[in-house]
Amino acid sequence: MERSPRVTIVTDAERAEAVPEPVRLAADMISTEDVSTLRGGVPECEADGFLTWFEGEELLQGTSADLRGAFLCQRSSDVFVPVHFACLAEADFVSLEPRISFPNATKHIVSSACRIRGSFPRTPLAQSAWSDSSNKNGNAWAKLHVALLREKVTGGGIEALKQLWQREKLPPFLASLVLRNLILALLRSKQAEKARELLTLGSEAYPEYADLHFLSAVLWLYKQKVTKAFAELEFAIKTGDTTYVGSGGEESYRSSWLLGTIYEDMGEERNATSGYMAGLMRRPAFGPSVAAILHQRFSRFRAEQLSLPLCELARREPAYLVPVFDFCLRHRAFDAPRRLLRTLPLPAEILETFSARLAEVDQTARVAPSESHAAASATASHAAENPGVILEGPFLSISGHARINRELGRALLDAKCCEAALEPSEPGTRSGRLLPDRERIVEGLRRALSRVDLTIRHFWPPDFRRAPEGALACIIPWEHRAVPRAWVREIERSVDELWAPSEFVAEAFVKGGVSGDRVQVLPYGFHPAIFNCEVKPWRPPGCRSCVFLYVGGTIRRKGADLLLQAYADAFSPTDDVTLVIKDTGSSAFYQHSNLLPQIRSTMRRTNTPHMVLLTQEIDDAKLASLYRGCDALVFPSRGEGFGMPLVEAMACGKPVVTTNAGPAREFCPREASYLIRATETAVPDIPPPFGEFSGAWTWFEPDLAELASAMRRVYENREEATERGATAARQIAQTHAWANLLPKYLERVAQLTAGRPQLSVAGL
Repeated sequence: MERSPRVTIVTDAERAEAVPEPVRLAADMISTEDVSTLRGGVPECEADGFLTWFEGEELLQGTSADLRGAFLCQRSSDVFVPVHFACLAEADFVSLEPRISFPNATKHIVSSACRIRGSFPRTPLAQSAWSDSSNKNGNAWAKLHVALLREKVTGGGIEALKQLWQREKLPPFLASLVLRNLILALLRSKQAEKARELLTLGSEAYPEYADLHFLSAVLWLYKQKVTKAFAELEFAIKTGDTTYVGSGGEESYRSSWLLGTIYEDMGEERNATSGYMAGLMRRPAFGPSVAAILHQRFSRFRAEQLSLPLCELARREPAYLVPVFDFCLRHRAFDAPRRLLRTLPLPAEILETFSARLAEVDQTARVAPSESHAAASATASHAAENPGVILEGPFLSISGHARINRELGRALLDAKCCEAALEPSEPGTRSGRLLPDRERIVEGLRRALSRVDLTIRHFWPPDFRRAPEGALACIIPWEHRAVPRAWVREIERSVDELWAPSEFVAEAFVKGGVSGDRVQVLPYGFHPAIFNCEVKPWRPPGCRSCVFLYVGGTIRRKGADLLLQAYADAFSPTDDVTLVIKDTGSSAFYQHSNLLPQIRSTMRRTNTPHMVLLTQEIDDAKLASLYRGCDALVFPSRGEGFGMPLVEAMACGKPVVTTNAGPAREFCPREASYLIRATETAVPDIPPPFGEFSGAWTWFEPDLAELASAMRRVYENREEATERGATAARQIAQTHAWANLLPKYLERVAQLTAGRPQLSVAGL
């Protein structure tokens, strides 16, 4: 071109400042109180092209450069721009309007770079212009606009949309859009069946129209048909035809966002975040995706990862600065807001406010915990009032760690002696969605403390790094006598207390070099409302009269291979007995070491006694019924830090057949159990990569013949097994019910936070 085109904005606004700055920057002149282009006329000003804008509108997608660039196309074509009006949470009404126009244009094209957020109410000048364009000039696109506004304001636009679709001879790009809006209006008015009929017709007429598949997914979600919604969204994402106009992003970020909401509703937090990321990375970002990410609670590690794209977003789109800043502080990901304040050209007042908030956090984050809680008590000037406590670990999943964390978390949240919050170490899973106490746990996950005096960590692998603020207590169930020397050094340097769930674990760490006054024995417990003798028994279909149950990871350390051999030695296929193996962790932490292939191979043999394998996740209530349905729990573990299935089975009134070594001896009395003699032997496997150990790498090898004999004894003496189970229930209720154990945990919390200095992070 010989020169840059002269562009004029024509607008119904009285003042030029009412037009958004990015739009003003795309033009050379502004003609206010002028919408003559909408009536088909040409403004009385010298220009190569015109950009029509209405008061109150926003640029939803695109930049000044995108708008300006549209005037570099062939001047014989007007440019239709999609204009959005709010409808459902999942999708807007969309019209197509010739907002970029040229004198004497004879053709049209549709913009793929720009979208506008329409405004309402209209000024009298705009209303008059739209009426003329629709009624006098008979423009189909104007009739669509008027019908959508009528539907939005009074709910009376469905008939107008029907007439426009049925009677007007429209080009495919506009006919498909009218149909799409009609379907959306029917959904909005809860006429789901009529919407379903039109979606079927539309999908046949326009099979590559991604937005119809997106709306079909929305409809299936309204009907709670998640599987069908998934299929429609996946098809929409695969569709790349740009002939049709829809919500925008229905073939990418918008469908991914809707998939994310489905995953989040299912409790699959990792997949939900992946779905939302597509909208976060879009330019400009898709607001619902950003809001969904900022609303979630992540582990600090994951939050630090997300802080990088979030800070980039805040730089690019300043409207997100405050929520991103709050997200980082809430997750204690402090480096990101520090970088933002150092590098962003913020107004002095805003910079001062943000810096003050960060300074309060900074003060706390730099305070190192004392070398021991005893030293803290001795040097503190005064007792802390309402100390802040954070519990880190898994919560919204079905696992031993998560079950324990939920009990301890609820106790901390309810305690009057402290303010508590929960911090996840991993995303929630689908199973966590079904937990009866989920809302209470979610409340704790979304709490933000004004101060932190103690951090409690309980997850695997353990993290002994110094807490950013306050004291640190780590809970660890270790399965061997020897411990990694590197752990010992880290514990002595950074951990105020190590909470061991058994005397066995405590002794291992003390002998390994951890100071005795730094180790406390705090056993795990069970919830009597869930695990008790009144639970309705349940057995998998096909079980025979005598049922042995195994619950746990199907790995060598837990003796799964020994169980298979002992069961085959003790019984034949004709015996009236069943072994039920409830596998846990095979798709997660035991996915590379489980013996499921060996178990399935054994079950296929004709000489194998009857067996049932359960691999699906079940909630605690179903697990309690499974315990109640068996005659005895068999748990021939070679190494345990505690043995939660033993406690739970005993609480349900069942005897346990288990190894007479390690933690089991601390709570499995002979009169309530069948204890199997074991010998300490070298572990034949390669030690885990934790460095040098404090002693020989050993575990306990149960006597195979004695294990088979004990199972046979239970089979032949059911009454004796029942009596031992009743004794087990009485004794374990006295020693390991959570109500009896949680006060000991809270006592340690009080000791660790007593006398700590007042550390405020009120900026959170």
